[in-house]
Amino acid sequence: MKLMKLATVVLAGVLVFGVLGGSAGAKGGKEAKTSFVDVGVNCSPDLPDDKCLYSGVIDSESKKCIEGRKVKMYAFINGGSTVKLVDTGTTSKNGAFGGLGISSDVSNARWKVSKSNVGNLTCKGKTYNGV
Repeated sequence: MKLMKLATVVLAGVLVFGVLGGSAGAKGGKEAKTSFVDVGVNCSPDLPDDKCLYSGVIDSESKKCIEGRKVKMYAFINGGSTVKLVDTGTTSKNGAFGGLGISSDVSNARWKVSKSNVGNLTCKGKTYNGV
């Protein structure tokens, strides 16, 4: 009888540990890197209010990490001493994004895609500096 109770307690412990251990692993999940394929600033006189178009395309190791990602676009102004948020965009199903913003005295630009989670997949964030 004691042996049966001990076996039941051990089995219950193994089940609880297995369930908790399984949930801890699911939270960690997999990670997918994100990269910028193409970025640029176009300051054409054809754009409204003399603004520049800040645009680009992201890519990822997982297709799940491309559409719907939030991208912030920044401008370095005053000779690069000040960084100002220009616009925020969301990527299309192909990873394209864009926004309109500051046109004068832009010496450089920065694009930043935020980290996001899709199910148990973590889509890593990325920052790119350059024009």
